[in-house]
Amino acid sequence: MRKGVKDGLITPVFCGSAVNMQALDMLLFNMHKLLPSPEHEASTLAEDANGEPVELHCTEDEPTAAYVFKTVADPFVGKLSYLRVISGKVTAGEPLTNARTGEVEKITKPLTVLGKKQIENNGIGAGDIGAVAKLVSAKTGDTLCDADRVVKLPAPVFPKPSLFMAVTVPRRATRQDLQRTGTPDGRGPHLCYINNAETHQQVIGGLGEQHLDVVKAKLKNKFGVEIGLEAPRIAYRESIRKACQKQGRHKKQTGGHGQFGDVIINFEPCDSEQVVFEEKVFGGSYPRTSSPP
Repeated sequence: MRKGVKDGLITPVFCGSAVNMQALDMLLFNMHKLLPSPEHEASTLAEDANGEPVELHCTEDEPTAAYVFKTVADPFVGKLSYLRVISGKVTAGEPLTNARTGEVEKITKPLTVLGKKQIENNGIGAGDIGAVAKLVSAKTGDTLCDADRVVKLPAPVFPKPSLFMAVTVPRRATRQDLQRTGTPDGRGPHLCYINNAETHQQVIGGLGEQHLDVVKAKLKNKFGVEIGLEAPRIAYRESIRKACQKQGRHKKQTGGHGQFGDVIINFEPCDSEQVVFEEKVFGGSYPRTSSPP
């Protein structure tokens, strides 16, 4: 069974109750016996800046490489990034390079998370998981690594939002309020927030009605922001479906030379994504410094 779990052929499932403290000893015992230690893995494959494969080993002797597998917004700490250290060691004050953006992240005090408790420690070693607060550019799926060896681990592919609803609130919800429901970069793995300039509505997008209901409940229970959801307004646009023509004439006689103008304008459908203007002047001209009549 241990070999099957290590090879990914078996997924063990344990039933118990954390409330009544039932079967937790069995869960911990089998986690210790069945789940393979990162130290026993031969290597983890990553890519360098040129796309060439690089092997990472679970040892603190190698340059640091850490994978951001989860990003949450904590009401007290702010942006909290959960890391799994693939190689090396993440310590406080250490500058790590984000392989996706190339920016340097300054690591604050590493945290060991035990339930709701966040315990400061001296560092997160190879093969271990922990958390770091207030990273600027890091998001879920990023790789933070030593500047001497910039490598990138495969990032997960999340589904794109498919249901969009307009946000209504007693008071105007700020962008920061809505961003808290996903990752603090404003998008989340599968959540987006849009301020529609045409309809002047705040629109939030998710994977379905249940997903947006969870977002709504999280905003109210965790952050004290109560919102409503309704169908967004549609910004209708008109297009020319058939050709048409209009004519206008201008006559003015005040002594001396009179004024006369005859303008014909044609509207026709066009396959171009933008509006195309074409000018044709017969028997006269107008100054290029001014707009045509």
